[in-house]
Amino acid sequence: MRIQPLIAFFAVTCFVCVSQDVCFGKSTSDVFREAKDSVVLLIAYDGTGLPSALGSGFFVETNVVASNYHVVDGASALKVTLLSDGKTYKAKRILGYSKNLDMVLIEIPCEGKPLPISPVGEQQVGEKVVAIGNPRGLTGTVSEGIISAIRKAGDYNYIQITTPISPGSSGGPLLNADGSVIGITTATLRDSQNLNFAVPATLISKLDRTGKAWEPVLRDKLLTRTKGTEGVRFTYLQGTRFSNDLSQMEYSLVNTTDHAIKNIDYMLVFKRPKTGEVVHYLRCLDKVEILPKLAKKQIHRMNDMEGWYHVKENVRPEVKVEVEFRLLSYEIIDTDPNVEK
Repeated sequence: MRIQPLIAFFAVTCFVCVSQDVCFGKSTSDVFREAKDSVVLLIAYDGTGLPSALGSGFFVETNVVASNYHVVDGASALKVTLLSDGKTYKAKRILGYSKNLDMVLIEIPCEGKPLPISPVGEQQVGEKVVAIGNPRGLTGTVSEGIISAIRKAGDYNYIQITTPISPGSSGGPLLNADGSVIGITTATLRDSQNLNFAVPATLISKLDRTGKAWEPVLRDKLLTRTKGTEGVRFTYLQGTRFSNDLSQMEYSLVNTTDHAIKNIDYMLVFKRPKTGEVVHYLRCLDKVEILPKLAKKQIHRMNDMEGWYHVKENVRPEVKVEVEFRLLSYEIIDTDPNVEK
């Protein structure tokens, strides 16, 4: 007689477990396995062929990839690497974009499997979400979290998530437990734990396919701009000649903006004066803080610096070169909230 209640208990337990699987959808590994081949790596290049930005994207049509606009902004060329087979292609053209929403559609000369877009209004606070991207160039990285809030910005919403994202994740898909895309990962709050944001994927359908911008008015901007790409001047203090020990450089970075800034990311490109041929270049990230309208002196010895790229190995000792300053970005530190793309 005791066997029947025990069987009934196991039957109820099994029913509850099956019901939970149905309610919670697929596992993170299932979502990743089904979506990973639809994700791509994007690398933007400037006018001289040097890489200027790195991000993620995903197929929304067989030959159309969606991503963040800030990944391709100002690029002279864009290359797309498929995570499915590792092959790289040069993007054909920009089909449509929105700077305000940080979204872009890119046509590429190959085909991929489009990811399904979840209908608007189906996202719920507390729902499990999965992000796939290429943080710091680490391709095919998956992370899991929940929707922690839906934030209003004018007539549109942003999805606040706990899913960890990093630079290089920008433009990747944010998927629900069914494997449908609900957002494009776009930003994270600095100095905070798991405060990240995604643009609703349903807005992809709003982008024009004629290469034009669609700019909705965001009366209440949720993501305050805290990065800049203009407003730092390079003042050369001491001439440089290449020698066996790669000589010391002295220069100043001048903050011409109305904001205090820090973490200045830039490149120094060394060229032959007559021909303009690039012989060396250096990527720098100076963590100095510079107040508005002030300058900071920098002293570097080339052989002590990381990221020193030898483009031409046969440069003669004591060759005089010109230095070109290329500002990539900096952080504005007197703006609240602090949002980093």
